[in-house]
Amino acid sequence: AAQRGLGEAMELAAAWRDVIVNAQPAQPSDLSRPSDPTAREFSSASLAALETRASAALGLLNSATEAMALAVEPPAGDDGVANFDSLAIANALEDLAAFGAVNAAVQDENIVALGKVALAEAQRRVQRAESALAEEPFDANVAKSVGQELFGDGFWLLPAIDPPVSGDLLIAARTTSAHHPPRAARRRFLRDLASVRRPLARLSRAHLLSDALGRPANLEVAQLSAENLPWLGDSFGLDQASPEEPVCHLLLDAQHDDIADGQVFALSIDQWTDVLPARLIAGEDNAATTESQRASGIAINAAAASSRPPQTMLLAVSPDGKRWTTDALVATLDETLERAKMRTITLERAFAIGRVLPALYQRSWSLQGEKVFDFRLVAANPTLAATLAFVKDD
Repeated sequence: AAQRGLGEAMELAAAWRDVIVNAQPAQPSDLSRPSDPTAREFSSASLAALETRASAALGLLNSATEAMALAVEPPAGDDGVANFDSLAIANALEDLAAFGAVNAAVQDENIVALGKVALAEAQRRVQRAESALAEEPFDANVAKSVGQELFGDGFWLLPAIDPPVSGDLLIAARTTSAHHPPRAARRRFLRDLASVRRPLARLSRAHLLSDALGRPANLEVAQLSAENLPWLGDSFGLDQASPEEPVCHLLLDAQHDDIADGQVFALSIDQWTDVLPARLIAGEDNAATTESQRASGIAINAAAASSRPPQTMLLAVSPDGKRWTTDALVATLDETLERAKMRTITLERAFAIGRVLPALYQRSWSLQGEKVFDFRLVAANPTLAATLAFVKDD
């Protein structure tokens, strides 16, 4: 019962890698409300240690790159033919595989070609890592870039975030017993958000696989607010007044309880801002009443059609394989316009439009032989003929 299959472990690792690659290193501002001054900072000692580790890793990668260059580009022998040492190439591949540059498991007949591919990738990483390390000062952004260049996508060099000197709302939220919803409520909250937030969908899938393998996640809630509010992840009662200040709601996937008052190494998986209308305020006798002075609205992110091009993109291929001329381009555009008219939907195929908007459209002919409005009868009637000035037969 305590054992897990290799396929299960690989599936779980792939799910968590998907989460980590698409995350970002957490910033000190992520642990506070956007409306508050940032009370936390990156640890200077941690940044210095990261710089030392990154420089050491670059030195190891550079050495492995030089070894691979000697292995795949040996000098020619007396017969003028270069003799490759497969064992030397295999050893260099293992060293580069530690940086994620290449898979070392190859067949002997392909080892030279793979060694050259690995050499090109390692040389690129060394060059880009050297450029990143040359930036001054070495801060969290430089650490982020160096980790990616040395070890590939999703490898984060995380500096520690120090706790605040005099405390903050995160410490207050973690030490109070106001918001400790049941585990099922926390998971339901995450699952509901995962239906509309792709980063959280990745996290929810990783949690599902972790649960299946007996490694459940430890989700904790921290609600940063200066007011005594109910948990925002639950239903917000109609008798509850709207908050008067911004609220920051954190859902923490943490294995330790000292995330508030200790050093923090964290990734930010997803974050967003919701603007909610102030629906209720506290009235007399602590009764919630509607405030008529405040108006709310809804915004829909819909791309409105523009009256100017480009609305479409026309890809034209020279009909005779020769270079384009002005006449050929004009002929192509004319043919495109004619075909567009041929493919335009007529009123015969637009269901009931002619009857819904009679002031704008009226059928004057029919493919099925139906009775239609005859403009000749209008012209023959002197009383109705005066209306023809406002009629256009298109």
